[in-house]
Amino acid sequence: MKKGSLKKYLLPNLPYLFMAWACLKLGTAYRLAAGANAGEKLVGMMNTINTAFASPAPGLVSADWLVGIAGAAAIRLFVYVKAKNAKKYRRDEEYGSARWGGPKDIAPFVDPTFGKNVILSGTEFLTTNTRPKNPANARNLNACVIGSSGSGKTRFWLTPQLLQAHSSYVVVDPKGGVLSQVGYFLQRKKGYIQKSYEDMTKGLLSEERFTTLTVSLENEQRQLKADIPELEASLEATTDKTADLQRFIERARQVTRLTELTPEIVHEFIDKIVVSKPNKVDGKRHQRVDIHYNTIGLWCAPSPEEMEKLFQEHLAGQHKKTA
Repeated sequence: MKKGSLKKYLLPNLPYLFMAWACLKLGTAYRLAAGANAGEKLVGMMNTINTAFASPAPGLVSADWLVGIAGAAAIRLFVYVKAKNAKKYRRDEEYGSARWGGPKDIAPFVDPTFGKNVILSGTEFLTTNTRPKNPANARNLNACVIGSSGSGKTRFWLTPQLLQAHSSYVVVDPKGGVLSQVGYFLQRKKGYIQKSYEDMTKGLLSEERFTTLTVSLENEQRQLKADIPELEASLEATTDKTADLQRFIERARQVTRLTELTPEIVHEFIDKIVVSKPNKVDGKRHQRVDIHYNTIGLWCAPSPEEMEKLFQEHLAGQHKKTA
């Protein structure tokens, strides 16, 4: 065995040799004490303990050795159990020493949806949700990236964050490289609006790049203006449908107990009935009948599955109102 290994195992166990010797001497004092039972012998040890410790020699009585070994073993077992159950205890390391984290350590701070995370590295992410279910998992999202020119700060950190497209961004881009890389993606694919913030007058953008941005914004505004009539028409149609439905409900409330179907009731609620041409399916005759109601038009009864879904949505809405 190497000298270093011998020292490693011998030095930590030296105290237990002393404890074994002390327990052995206590066993000797108990053996020499007068008395017919254990209680009397324990009292008698007060008279024999000085005699037992008078000589450092352990003696040759096997019973004394057994007491010494058993006492040292019991103390060693007690120390081992306490060390085993110690909180945050790592052998041969100072308490509070840092260590490299693993996937399990960062998992509580990662959003299951990849696009809702700040990318820290190839394997570590941080959720953008500042109010997670567990408030203890909330973290500051500020990041400071330090590196020399050409070290990849823009390519390997800034560009991936912009491509996540989960926030509003203000980017200082004197060279215009970031704009050329991700500008089209953010504007066309994600609907972001690019603004130059008068960079043209400050000399940060070339005239050609500023013109490109201006034309892009003008085209987007022109498209938005062209979409306004269609959106207004859609809104008006939705408003008319809502008003027609309300009128239909008011009519239905007037007929609370329908005992017979009269021509007046039919004319009041039904606009027209369309009977389609009959056809055969699997040898059975089928004929479609569509009833168009006044103010609301054609209405089809939902299936049992759709009714159950609507009912659950209604209960969820009621629960949110009462919460």
